[in-house]
Amino acid sequence: MSLRITIACVAAVWAVSVWADDALKGVVDPYDAPDQRAKFFKVAGSGNELDKEKFLADQKAGGHLIAPFEKWETAALFDKNKNGTLDWFEFEAYRQAMRAAVMAEFDKDKNGKLADAERVDALKALTDGKVTIKPAPEAARALPPGFMGMAGGPGGEATSQPTSQPGRVRRDMTPEERQAMMEERQRQMEEWRKRHEEEMLKRFDKNGDGVLDDEERAIMAATLKQEQRDMMMEHMPAPMKEFTLRNFNADGSGKLSEEDWKAFEEFGRESQQMFQGLQTLAFDKDATEAERRAAMLKWAPVGMKIQQNMNKRAEEAGGHQALGEKMMAGVSRYMERFEKQAVADHGGKPSAASRTAMLKLIDADIRERAKKVSTSGSGKLEPAEGEKLFMEMMDEFLKE
Repeated sequence: MSLRITIACVAAVWAVSVWADDALKGVVDPYDAPDQRAKFFKVAGSGNELDKEKFLADQKAGGHLIAPFEKWETAALFDKNKNGTLDWFEFEAYRQAMRAAVMAEFDKDKNGKLADAERVDALKALTDGKVTIKPAPEAARALPPGFMGMAGGPGGEATSQPTSQPGRVRRDMTPEERQAMMEERQRQMEEWRKRHEEEMLKRFDKNGDGVLDDEERAIMAATLKQEQRDMMMEHMPAPMKEFTLRNFNADGSGKLSEEDWKAFEEFGRESQQMFQGLQTLAFDKDATEAERRAAMLKWAPVGMKIQQNMNKRAEEAGGHQALGEKMMAGVSRYMERFEKQAVADHGGKPSAASRTAMLKLIDADIRERAKKVSTSGSGKLEPAEGEKLFMEMMDEFLKE
């Protein structure tokens, strides 16, 4: 398991430094295509298309697909078929263009990533609307490797993906070489997209007319959703899988039913709301959008310090995987304490009520910890205090 997956599983802890884990992560640098795809289809809903209303609703709710600095008018430039919505391929092209524009301007040392001042400057420019993001003429709708991340063909074989990828950006790369690299990448992704569409037709075009009608698309969406769920369970770290089955597998069969999955997803929404609520550790809940953006910029350097500290701990632990395993074990002990208390207080069996109570207990614990490190005693945190709280909790989780 990777450190990234482990940290994602303990979002409640990362929430105290959500402003440090800035809006560039996943969206721009590093770009997490599988994560963005999963979020896209969740926001897009059954129609698999993202419109302005859904775009703005996710942005307002802090759903983590649409970043605070994004504008629908910019994204809509990538609406290739001009139907007023974006499908995944159009949205992916928009994401790739955003990343390319940001990296071209702010990756000063041309090492393929943003750090320190580069990151702060890029976030500020995006927030101020000073980054030009637009599609290239007749640009192919790029699709990154690893798009599906799940079984593809009728026999369950993995969907074919491009294996010959352009290398990382070199510091001495000329503009011509950079353009050639991007064009080659687009060519490979377009080829992969076509193969994927052919495979989807092979699997779901039941009447053989060469197109997917509404019924066939609905079947495709349901099938891919279940495949994604199955893969999620298969690759879920053991402690998280145990928690999931303990709390959501109502019949004890070891496999989640549709109702179990609905409960699991509802818990995810509740968790997300709690995490968003913890942002009041840095600014008031009625803060203006400008005040929220200012807070993000203020907290951005803390994320870099935290990452450096975690990298150091990974070296001491024998690598990120070893650190991730130790952290996951500690996080599980932490959450289980509140889980047991909540279950005991709500009939002795896991339920929606016990899970809601568990989140409230975790929220209260983090806020109480924040009060102890806050110099003002109010529970409001300055960036250095947030860093201290985060690292104290990490050290606690890493204890045997």
